[in-house]
Amino acid sequence: MKKTIIAMAALTIMSAGATEVGDTVKVINNAKQVVITERRGDIRMRVNGLQDDDDYNYEYRVKQDRDGTVTATETENKHVSFGYPFKRCDPDQTESHFEAFLSDVYVGWGRTNVAPGDRDYIRNHSYEAGILNLLGVGYNFNRNRSRLSLGVGFNWAFYCMKSPYIWARNDEGQVVHDDLSTLGEYSKRHSNLVVRSLQFPLMFNQRIAQHINLALAGVMNWNYYANLENRYRIDKTSYKLTTNGLHQRKVSFDVMAIASFKSLGVYFRYSPQSVFKGDWGPELKNRWTLGLILHGF
Repeated sequence: MKKTIIAMAALTIMSAGATEVGDTVKVINNAKQVVITERRGDIRMRVNGLQDDDDYNYEYRVKQDRDGTVTATETENKHVSFGYPFKRCDPDQTESHFEAFLSDVYVGWGRTNVAPGDRDYIRNHSYEAGILNLLGVGYNFNRNRSRLSLGVGFNWAFYCMKSPYIWARNDEGQVVHDDLSTLGEYSKRHSNLVVRSLQFPLMFNQRIAQHINLALAGVMNWNYYANLENRYRIDKTSYKLTTNGLHQRKVSFDVMAIASFKSLGVYFRYSPQSVFKGDWGPELKNRWTLGLILHGF
């Protein structure tokens, strides 16, 4: 059905027993299914899905009570994607426009290039989680098939130690490692270097099919905080040690690529720069990450 016009005022007149003609209440284009039901003076018209939005629902209900009172209610439930747009784009809109949005929640696993002298202690895999656009501002053009945007979001990156080692900091403030086995029998060991970043993505989105989107982004990171988190148990005593004040690289740059179907997608991130400045920590650089992302364009 290419075009459905809902003139529900006519149904209101039927239920009220009136004879005059009413106005059109709602116009919906490209409806997939229209269902009209009537039961004891309760008339409902429902639209289930659009050609470009399977989750769309619309209902117009006209009900006449026993005392003759006629009540009309309208309910519209537009598609809510994981892109959480503050102002949803109209697919048929031809004019270019700006919009604000929230999107790109992700989690990923990756590998990091570790210097040969540190590979006995540090795992070469890492993982991350975050949101790329906690707030994004984009310019939509080409009938909403393309968007150039600038956003701000958060990222948490985790780098792990091999057993029996844990992250530590020496008297000079350098990040090094300690051997936990020298303290005795241990268990429940967890040791992470955590880098928290405020990230600023410059992203270009392109819709190449009805539900398929591609995106490329350059990301500037302000790595505002890093710490060491160690947990372990020796004999019957549990320890939780947090070390702050590390000399992480404050500003770094990444590149990202995203492919998504509707709101769910996969992403690739490449982080070429080292985590630490100079000799303040082990050489951790050229990190790449693959993961899942709730993209929503």
